[in-house]
Amino acid sequence: MFNANAERREAGKPVPALSRPNVLRLLALMTSGKIDTIIEYGSGNSTLYFLDLLRNYPLHFISVENSKRYFFRLVRSIEKTFPRAPQELSRNFWTPKQYSSFLSSSQAPYTPIQEGSSRLHPWKRQMQLGPLSRVESILKGRCGGRLSLFWGIFEQLNKIFRTAYFQKIWRRTPYFANERSIFSSNLGAIRFRYELVSPQIKDQFGESPNRSQYAFAGLRSLEQHNRNILVMIDGGPRHFLVDFLFDNLKNRNVHLFLFDAHRPEYESTLKKHSGQFFPGTLVDANGEDLYSSLIPDRETLAKQLKYELWYARKEADE
Repeated sequence: MFNANAERREAGKPVPALSRPNVLRLLALMTSGKIDTIIEYGSGNSTLYFLDLLRNYPLHFISVENSKRYFFRLVRSIEKTFPRAPQELSRNFWTPKQYSSFLSSSQAPYTPIQEGSSRLHPWKRQMQLGPLSRVESILKGRCGGRLSLFWGIFEQLNKIFRTAYFQKIWRRTPYFANERSIFSSNLGAIRFRYELVSPQIKDQFGESPNRSQYAFAGLRSLEQHNRNILVMIDGGPRHFLVDFLFDNLKNRNVHLFLFDAHRPEYESTLKKHSGQFFPGTLVDANGEDLYSSLIPDRETLAKQLKYELWYARKEADE
């Protein structure tokens, strides 16, 4: 059995951005023998933390990420943590057609936005304009002056440059290109698959044109014998993923955990499923302060703790 007192890490070691009782809750289920597969949306410290602690458990661990920077940072960390593990990286870069398809597609938020505003237009403008997107408001006249008269010229020249830049240079400097790439490895007893689904967007409202691609990435490598699945949702279109996964995993036993489940946009989705909230505490898995410096406002902190983790379970359809 897993020793709950043994999972404290050395100082400086990564731990999940989740309070200690809920980390232990996840670990208890992961090591109970009732789980054969873990699917994680949104990678980071939690990925490395669980991979390290579960290395002796025969699990299929699937992780999905949309941030290229976080993806390759974690790949490097895994290579250091498991230096002798066989590893394979397959990189597939977006074509001009894929960029055009993303930019020409529209996607309504999964549920009505209640706090904040749509982010789809800023995402697309950033992809279209590149670095020039940072000064668009200035050139278009927020600060006034004659620069606004030249915006159309700047925009067209930038478009020509970026098209040529992609075709001639991006393929040789792939750091700047969107991609859909896969890292796989056997980490101890764990069979690990890690997929990057660009672009990097914080899709809290479920309005990305590729939200279904992001969701399907967690299911593509499932096999018939993967029957008992634990899902952690800590990134992407979270409420969309809840419905998507329960709809597409009806022939499996599913334990689904939604992190940071406090947004009002999630409420109507969560009510459709028989779930429960597990509140958090102020300390992380190392017993150190987790929230006080990050969320100084007491009312906001209380809400964060109350809805830190949501859990629902569904048995396989016969």
